[in-house]
Amino acid sequence: MQDIGRRKGRAYTSAAALVAGLLGGACASSQGAPAGNGETSGPLCTGCAELPIAGGQTSDFGSGGGCQNGSVTPLDVDTARAKGFTEVDLMNQVFDAPLVWTPTETAGEPATGYDPHTSVHVELTLLGVDEVTPLVASNCPEYFRANVGFTLSTADQAISIGGVMHSYLGALVPTLEGTVDLREGFGSLMLHPDPWPAPLAGEFGVSMVLWPQGVRGSFDVRLIDASYEPSDSDVASGPRYVYAPLVAKFPDDACEPYTRPLAPDERDAALNGASPNEVVTSMAALLGPDPLPGAWSDTGDVTVTTSVGAPTSACLGSGGVGMRVPLRITSSDGRVHIDELANAAATYDADGALTNAWVEAVHDDPLGRDAFAAASGIDGVDFGDVPQASWHTELYLVSPDRPQTGPYGEIIVQGVDPNASPTAMPHELATLHWWK
Repeated sequence: MQDIGRRKGRAYTSAAALVAGLLGGACASSQGAPAGNGETSGPLCTGCAELPIAGGQTSDFGSGGGCQNGSVTPLDVDTARAKGFTEVDLMNQVFDAPLVWTPTETAGEPATGYDPHTSVHVELTLLGVDEVTPLVASNCPEYFRANVGFTLSTADQAISIGGVMHSYLGALVPTLEGTVDLREGFGSLMLHPDPWPAPLAGEFGVSMVLWPQGVRGSFDVRLIDASYEPSDSDVASGPRYVYAPLVAKFPDDACEPYTRPLAPDERDAALNGASPNEVVTSMAALLGPDPLPGAWSDTGDVTVTTSVGAPTSACLGSGGVGMRVPLRITSSDGRVHIDELANAAATYDADGALTNAWVEAVHDDPLGRDAFAAASGIDGVDFGDVPQASWHTELYLVSPDRPQTGPYGEIIVQGVDPNASPTAMPHELATLHWWK
């Protein structure tokens, strides 16, 4: 993430005009109009202070990581395309997509005024391309960025907002990012932060990934202490108060925006020409059908039988594929009988070699001692004085950390004491390791 600021000049003047033109009518007509959830729509964050970034309206790429921009030269789109940046052709488009709002754990009370499952309408307009040359003293390479105006509105009338996003050109899959002062938006969304002695500012952060198969994106709304001023020295600590009750993702499917859905039988060059089904078959072949030797931390040696089934869903990213797969683990002593959907991933290098392959199931929510065995599929755990436990299992088929060893797996059960100090180290009640 780059530091945020605001570039002044022709591109931003046109961006402001674009946003005003596309949003102005919609905002005026939405005043007092009924929202899909029965509430009314109006200006967002009317009591908020100015967002504490330079200029207050939109984010900008620029001086992150110690780099300082020296000169910015606007380029016409034909020149950018001639330099090989053909992704600019994806930066003028209009689309609709199903959207899901997801509440998050945060300070304050949950947000209201939205429908969890709705849709979003987005318009993207390429405003220009810049060639940016950092100062010689900063010892940073030049780069090219696209400036893209956007407007976004949700069908539940929770929010309508617009601004400018930016993208570094030359990436395999272009990504647009931006931050807008929440006071620029309209809608029925209601935020309920804690009382705070300092003024709060509203922030709308948005990211869109321009896959050739369609745009995928996310955004969030938050309120922060308006007295916070980002700088190189305090950016890691962040504002003193953050209220971030919601994130939204589109399309509404199983994959994150930086990945895209891949059918189980769909082959892709990123997987060395294989499909997710074939990737899992390769992973299962590494594991083999026979029981493997293992050992409990408390009761000693056993054998463990593990199987991985065909993926139920798959998401392709720049480095590989993430999947949901059936996972079955049993032990010869009868203590383990896990049978559930798990997460799996596989990555390939530039030569098409499988460099990382793993399966995991993580259950962080604690279970009481009476419910643990039936819910987890793990018997014979001595809880001692601890009332609850969580557990996870991991299966490493190809590991860059242990390239000379074969597949290995582990199950770890950790005791949970709700009355213990938050800084207390977790206590392992039982572990099972097995290997090939």
